[in-house]
Amino acid sequence: MLKYQLAHVSGPIIKKLRKEKRMTQTELAILMNVSRSVVANWESQMRAPTTDQFCRLAGIFNVTADYLVGRGWDKDADGMSDDIDIDISKLNRSGKLVIRKVYETLITDKTFTKNSAN
Repeated sequence: MLKYQLAHVSGPIIKKLRKEKRMTQTELAILMNVSRSVVANWESQMRAPTTDQFCRLAGIFNVTADYLVGRGWDKDADGMSDDIDIDISKLNRSGKLVIRKVYETLITDKTFTKNSAN
């Protein structure tokens, strides 16, 4: 079941990233040392890449493995995107207060602000 879920989520992401790089399935297959049909199966959600293949794909596309499986907030491997959209609607009042407190702590601590970031 997990393999199916990974294939279902990662297929469209792999295809999108490949097209963003203006890469053919054959070109990606060569980089991954697999056949073009394997890449086609990933993209059509018939099969999921192995763990090692996920890691290689993340490197090729410069994204996190979490992003490839649909769990990442952003696709940048360095995680430095300013585009963070968090849905806190499922949190209760206490959870929302924790998020607010963490946010306030981060923006008031010079270690975490842009002006002092490395």
